[in-house]
Amino acid sequence: MPELKWKEAIVKVFEEEKKALHYIEIAEIIAEKKYRVSLGATPSDTVNANITTDINVNKHKSLFAMVDKGIYILRKFLNDEIQVIDSSATDIPLTEKPLNKDKLKIINAYGIYWNRYKVFWKTNPDLLGIQQVGAKEVNFKDQRGIYLLYDGREVIYAGQAIEQTLGERLKQHLTDRLSGRWDRFSWFGFY
Repeated sequence: MPELKWKEAIVKVFEEEKKALHYIEIAEIIAEKKYRVSLGATPSDTVNANITTDINVNKHKSLFAMVDKGIYILRKFLNDEIQVIDSSATDIPLTEKPLNKDKLKIINAYGIYWNRYKVFWKTNPDLLGIQQVGAKEVNFKDQRGIYLLYDGREVIYAGQAIEQTLGERLKQHLTDRLSGRWDRFSWFGFY
C-alpha cells in the first residue's frame, strides 16, 4: 500500500475508529498501522496542525470538528450527544504550547511512542532523539519527568522518574513484573 498523505491517513483512522480521538492517539494509530512510514520527529504535532488548519480554513465545512481540547472527530460522525467547540470567534492554535511563557511550562521536552527495541539497554541507556530531520541528536537519558509504557497502543503503566533518571527508570522495567508486557514508551521531561 502506498504511503498516504497526512490528511488522508487522519481521515482513514477516523473512518475505522468512528469516534472522537485525541490527536496523539491518531498519530499512534497512523504509525501502528503504517499508513505513513515517514513520520518526522513530532507526528502528533503534525496531526494536530493538519486538523486545526483544516478547521481554521474551512470553518463549518471542515471535515473535522473539535469536541474538546486536543480531541477531534469527523464532522459526519457528530450526533446530538457530542458538543462541538465553536472556533469561529478565534482560530484554534496550531499547538497547545503557550507562546513566550516558558516559565509556565511544566513539560519542556518529550518523546512520544518510542520503540523499546530500538534502545540499546546498557547500564545507563542512551535515549537519543532529534527535533526534526537533519537536526543534531540529543541524548535524553538524564532527563527527569514522567513516562508511559504501552502494550501496542494501550497504556499499561504510568510512572515517574524523579529520584532516578528516565533512562535508569525505564531500564528497570525490563526486569520487573512489566518486563514482557510493553513494547513502546512515551516520556515527558521537566528539563
